[in-house]
Amino acid sequence: MFCRLDIRRFCGLLSLLLVLLITTGAWAQANELVLHFIDVGQGDSILIQTPAGASILIDAGDTRAGTQTVVPYLRKMGIKSLDMVVLTHPHFDHVGGLIPVLEEYPVDQVLADGQIHTTQAYEDLLGLIYEKGISFKLARAGDELDIPGLDKVVVLNPQEPFLPGLNNNSVVLELHHGTIAVLLAGDIEAAAEERILAEGYLSEAQILKAAHHGSKTSSTRVFLRKVKPAIGVVSVGAGNRYGLPDKKVIETMNKAGIEVLRTDLLGTIIVVSDGSSYRVVDQEELLSGKPQSKERDTSVSSTKLVNVNTAAHEQLMQLPGIGDVLARRIIEAREAAAFQKPEDLLRVAGIGPKRLEKLVSLITF
Repeated sequence: MFCRLDIRRFCGLLSLLLVLLITTGAWAQANELVLHFIDVGQGDSILIQTPAGASILIDAGDTRAGTQTVVPYLRKMGIKSLDMVVLTHPHFDHVGGLIPVLEEYPVDQVLADGQIHTTQAYEDLLGLIYEKGISFKLARAGDELDIPGLDKVVVLNPQEPFLPGLNNNSVVLELHHGTIAVLLAGDIEAAAEERILAEGYLSEAQILKAAHHGSKTSSTRVFLRKVKPAIGVVSVGAGNRYGLPDKKVIETMNKAGIEVLRTDLLGTIIVVSDGSSYRVVDQEELLSGKPQSKERDTSVSSTKLVNVNTAAHEQLMQLPGIGDVLARRIIEAREAAAFQKPEDLLRVAGIGPKRLEKLVSLITF
């Protein structure tokens, strides 16, 4: 039997463990897979935290996003090291931000497509991987990766000979956690989607990271019919010069019954799965381990309201749904003309009525 001192010590240790789990954002990881689709503007970055405690980062936006968004986000999530970094393809909006990440964090292995590209950022990244002695592995269709905490991880793309264009040879991963499947499609286009379908490795997946920021070059009807996702995450920058996501692609996804979640409208998107179901959560719920009620925003006192005309960039990013890009856009908009009422925020690209509704009780002027 435990003596009174043993019980007291046990309770103390348990309390300490709970504090550590909550403050490092590890509560959900105790038995759940956590997918963070980080809002890096016009680019891609995905943090994967497995139930076994493995941390994988896929891309990191451009260099500015890596420094100002991804590295601070990893710190906030309590990441100390990365088991794997996946370099989907050499475009700057995917790999530029990996340089500050690798400078800050120990990385066990880099998984890459292996395409030749001669931009300075890509050469610098490869040089950094070599200098740090990080294990470097090429991803090829049909490979299975051993990721602790996941039942199965399959590489669906690329394969040799490479298809024309860097996008089409992006690394595509299919993750399985219990009965939940996740498809991370990189920037592949129609030609790669067709080849993946022909190879026969593709499974249905409840969660899809839509390819190429919702471009019309990707997400063909036949591909979506095969995947049959319940939700489609589109990583895209607010008011980007490419006009993404393409309206027809969004219409196609909506008609297929896919719930579309966009980083330009929602900021960073977090999906948590216990292996039999999944849910979309916000950062507050993830860090506290407690579901957030719809009424929580209304409980903020006036002394904690954020003045959108004077708040610093970091303060603005504490608001729900406001990431690095939207914070910068708010600052640019207020420099042109100060905000006087909540509705004035609607002139900021990426802030619509639904997002404004979440902000109203948290801001002042």
